[in-house]
Amino acid sequence: MTTSGTAAGASSSATTSSGAAPTAFALVDSRVTARGVVLHTYRPTGPAAFGSYE
Repeated sequence: MTTSGTAAGASSSATTSSGAAPTAFALVDSRVTARGVVLHTYRPTGPAAFGSYE
């Protein structure tokens, strides 16, 4: 998936090629079933923050 504004300092109005706005998420719950299936629950926390790493 590519985005139209992934450079540092990009505006939060950037969208992906599918039209969805990049969104940050936080993990709020994690469970493992008796059969070993891992379930994670995430909640949106706002627009995604873009930056760089090296």
